[in-house]
Amino acid sequence: MSSRTLFIGWDGADWSILDRLTSQDLMPHLQSLRREGSSGVLRSTFPAHSIAAWTSFLSGLPSADHGIIDFRRCRPGRYIPDVPHDSNSIRHPSLIEAISEAEKRVLSINVPMTFPPFPMNGALVSGVFLPPGVAFTHPPELQDELAAWGGFPVNGLEWAEGGDLADLFQEAALMTRQQTMIAERLIDRERWDVALVAFMAPDRLQHAAMQLLDPRHPAASRQTDPESPLTQALYGVYRELDTSLGRLIDKASPETVILASDHGFRPVWQNVVPNRILEELGVLAFRAGRNQLRRMTHPLRKGLSRTRLGGRAKGSLGVEGTIDWSRTEAYSPSAPCHGIRLNVRGRDPQGIVPTSKVDSLLGELIQGLREWRIPTGDRGFSMVQAAEDVMGGPPVEPGLPDLYFDPGDGVALSGEGPNAVQPSGRRTGEHRPEGIIVTRGDEGPISETIWELPHRILRCVGVDHWRRTPVTELRKGESLTLKQESDIEDHLRGLGYLE
Repeated sequence: MSSRTLFIGWDGADWSILDRLTSQDLMPHLQSLRREGSSGVLRSTFPAHSIAAWTSFLSGLPSADHGIIDFRRCRPGRYIPDVPHDSNSIRHPSLIEAISEAEKRVLSINVPMTFPPFPMNGALVSGVFLPPGVAFTHPPELQDELAAWGGFPVNGLEWAEGGDLADLFQEAALMTRQQTMIAERLIDRERWDVALVAFMAPDRLQHAAMQLLDPRHPAASRQTDPESPLTQALYGVYRELDTSLGRLIDKASPETVILASDHGFRPVWQNVVPNRILEELGVLAFRAGRNQLRRMTHPLRKGLSRTRLGGRAKGSLGVEGTIDWSRTEAYSPSAPCHGIRLNVRGRDPQGIVPTSKVDSLLGELIQGLREWRIPTGDRGFSMVQAAEDVMGGPPVEPGLPDLYFDPGDGVALSGEGPNAVQPSGRRTGEHRPEGIIVTRGDEGPISETIWELPHRILRCVGVDHWRRTPVTELRKGESLTLKQESDIEDHLRGLGYLE
């Protein structure tokens, strides 16, 4: 039996925030959907961030099986990830392709990890993260129609590099309104069995404004009252999302509705820098004087990275160039990966750790990180485990960490900085695994993990087969240019995912 299914994704939505807003009658459509259906907590993948989680949504696999745990991957011979992930990184047929192969029609709008666009049975508007000026729809002519309707807002909401919060809130409300208008038109015009529509605003705002949303943040008591214009402008974005929810359900008239988030959110007020901790533990050495390269102005680094020579030099201009690999036994490839990789002889470019020492070094690091404390005396990490204990087996992709960790309460991760602990700056919120799910019209039990959701959607539209043969060729036989890579990295930096 098949039922038309509308999936709406609110990136980063969390019941701890939504419950406070619904108690003030600010989100009536969400309240109505919960009354008419079933709701619960949807657990994200590990690590709990958008690239890993939306890849799990598209692939129906946990991160242990799809291997995409970072916003970038490593080029051969590199230590630090430096190539942005995109739709070509997903090596198994996606949910969109599974529906298409079953001769059902899909409408996909703004779902992350769908750029570059790829052939499918229906219409696709690629989701974040996109370089400017590129084709991002299937079929290609759809992009001209979107432009005639005022354009589909992509990227945006870059909160990490300054700017006024009020302006950020206004941008989020306008983007949500425009994205909803275009989604309504496509839902009304296209033939579809499954419609997937994603909104990024909750994630972006909660990174920068958790002190206005969560009383657990230490700065909450010092912020303006809930009736202030700034707080009301923030609440207005959630009202806009709620209005969008009602409008899309009314326009689609689906038999099944699923509202979900890829992860939740928690308040933070301090950063820890794993590589500085490893330096304290005596297993990582920085190169004398190389930190001066990190002080190069951003425009100059940006310009260099867009040249062929600059692209090759990225390793020496970034974190990779500040580390003395001849004296480094372990390092954190990036903050988003939540992990540490050993510099193993014969495996890594300049490896120095003999294979006979791997197990003992891992044990020492796990113990050291579990015991490591921030200045308040609290643990810096809530979880530290070997990779196989977290992922259930050895890495499925080269270059992945050998152990993983989760930060403690109030703690975010940073890839750079002179000290092991430092203030989190503009970042007042960070991801947590507990997201949201609400369903109406599907009598099955509530999905517990994000990688179960696509299987639920397939069941709703009567698809019982998902081809699992690995994709051996790129979906779009093109690779990103150095300029496009740099543009995506600039956007990721504006969102606080790169430094």
